[in-house]
Amino acid sequence: MYRMGIKRDKLRRACYTANRLGLSWRTRTGEQKANYYGSLTQSSTVDLGGGQHAPLNSLLPMVHPNDLLLDGWDISSAPLSEAMERAQVLDPALQEQLKPHMAGMRPRPALYDPEFIAANQADRADNVIKAGIKPVSIVSYNHLGNNDGRNLSAPQQFRSKEISKSGVVEDMVASNTILYPDGRGPDHCIVIQYVPYVGDSKRAMDEYTSEIMCGGHNTMVLHNTCEDSLLAAPLILDLVILTELFQRVQFR
Repeated sequence: MYRMGIKRDKLRRACYTANRLGLSWRTRTGEQKANYYGSLTQSSTVDLGGGQHAPLNSLLPMVHPNDLLLDGWDISSAPLSEAMERAQVLDPALQEQLKPHMAGMRPRPALYDPEFIAANQADRADNVIKAGIKPVSIVSYNHLGNNDGRNLSAPQQFRSKEISKSGVVEDMVASNTILYPDGRGPDHCIVIQYVPYVGDSKRAMDEYTSEIMCGGHNTMVLHNTCEDSLLAAPLILDLVILTELFQRVQFR
């Protein structure tokens, strides 16, 4: 895992360890058990017909996430137990159980290049751009208080986020000459604010305005609140599981 010390990767390691050990802990609403909720391969079912459903991972020979061996590198040498505590995402009762298992885990040394900035989230616009309507304005406002929010408060890193998000819109325009015959895309504005108090609870408000039939307009406004790292971690796990599966697929 590249940048093993960043929030979503260390939390993926923490959740993996909690599941492998079968941990449970008390919260203010009752007992919570480790699970892989949010993972497509581990928590979704497939309709077999006749009202029968089966777990997706039972239909194909997928590796179980508890059998994975995780490793990675990062420019921070902090042990994962310390990084987990600093993230302030998991319940304290779970952290106390995980600390002995994660205290000895440290990322491998990594190269540091301040010019290399990777996109750290997928653009939500891909949920709406495939319809036969013409987006003419996309405005996205986000605020969060984790390391992503702190890093993106720097102009250079925020610029990388603008480029990654704009790339999705550019692909949309290039792929549809019916809606965009002149190649001019929608107005696109992105705002990301660092608000330390909200921590990993990312707040996103998006407004999409589109042209519809005969000069009409349609505007959708979305509000989303989520724990950013815990949302991303199981999806990265799915990528690992599906990549391993596809490596075993043969065409004859």
